[in-house]
Amino acid sequence: MVFRKGGRLPENCTVFYNDIQLEIFKMNKYLYTFTDRPINHKIDLFDKLILPILNYGSEVWGCVKRSTVERVHLQFLKRLFDVKRNTQNDFIYGEVGRAKYQTCYYYIMKYWLKL
Repeated sequence: MVFRKGGRLPENCTVFYNDIQLEIFKMNKYLYTFTDRPINHKIDLFDKLILPILNYGSEVWGCVKRSTVERVHLQFLKRLFDVKRNTQNDFIYGEVGRAKYQTCYYYIMKYWLKL
């Protein structure tokens, strides 16, 4: 995991695991390169590969960072549909048939019930 004040990683940042260099944001590159994949498959990949990372530890930090997770979710959807960044969020949700990402409450309740 890379921590950096200011958000963006430097261009020359390399990450290794077992002496193998990992490509950062590789899935992002492939999602927009292979345009023949159905949109629902790309959204499914996001839900299975990206959202667990964004929600890591959400049981503890609660819904404080929910807006950050939602911002990443919306950026992904807007880029997927190739629309402007200032496109109305409700239009994007309606087109995809999704609602605001609210599962942080689910994870918190599941965690506390397990305790």
